[in-house]
Amino acid sequence: MAGYKTERIGDILKRVLEKLGIQEGMEESKIFHIWNEEVGKEISRHAQPFYIKKGKLVVLVESSIYAQEYSFLKKEIQKKLNKRIGKEIIKEIVFRVGDIGQEIDQPAIEGRTRCCRSKRKSRKNT
Repeated sequence: MAGYKTERIGDILKRVLEKLGIQEGMEESKIFHIWNEEVGKEISRHAQPFYIKKGKLVVLVESSIYAQEYSFLKKEIQKKLNKRIGKEIIKEIVFRVGDIGQEIDQPAIEGRTRCCRSKRKSRKNT
């Protein structure tokens, strides 16, 4: 057929998602899926990503001790996550004390990409 250009459906979808502003959110959401594997068991037991907005990843930690300890590792964690995603999504990591097992009902609120996970038992009770 003259005048028609064939394209892969993946290329078309990528353009549409970028045009709608959804592509960035999809890339950001990958962080929540790769976190445990990239940071390792020890860190993931005490820290979980909470949300990311405009390159700022907020990670909840169980205590201020972990916040301080992991703050020394944030550049290394940032490099690992960005490398795995294949793009510099994370520009800053902030650690905040919070309940890392809390349930998050809505995956996107106020333009933030948020993690959805089920409740976990508190480590204080085990």
